[in-house]
Amino acid sequence: MDAEALQLLREIRDLHRAGLDELRALRGTLAPHIRKRTLCNGDRDALERLLPAIAEAVGTLTFSTHELIEHAKLEIKANVALREALASIGDNPRKLGRLLSRGTDIDVAGFRIAESGSSRDGVLRTVITITRKN
Repeated sequence: MDAEALQLLREIRDLHRAGLDELRALRGTLAPHIRKRTLCNGDRDALERLLPAIAEAVGTLTFSTHELIEHAKLEIKANVALREALASIGDNPRKLGRLLSRGTDIDVAGFRIAESGSSRDGVLRTVITITRKN
């Protein structure tokens, strides 16, 4: 590599470092002004019952609210907790959908709801199990 190319690479590296430093400074400036979404206690309690039950019943499969309610009606052992959790919040699909929307991308009891698109039945969601590294 000739001296000119080496000098150009050094300049690119220095610009990259300066850009990263500027980005870090902006994050530091903005961090106090960004509100983290939170849930009210009622929503958190409902999701703490619901998310583990959904994970047990459907695993990581994608579902709509309508599909989830229909799935809960199946008489299989994995659905017992799901039926109980749904009964505690009511089997109203709109109410359930709004609760899941409010809980999207918020960690609750080791789980997180992720939206992954939409279908004729509404928003498609997945429940993700969160694993923490120690």
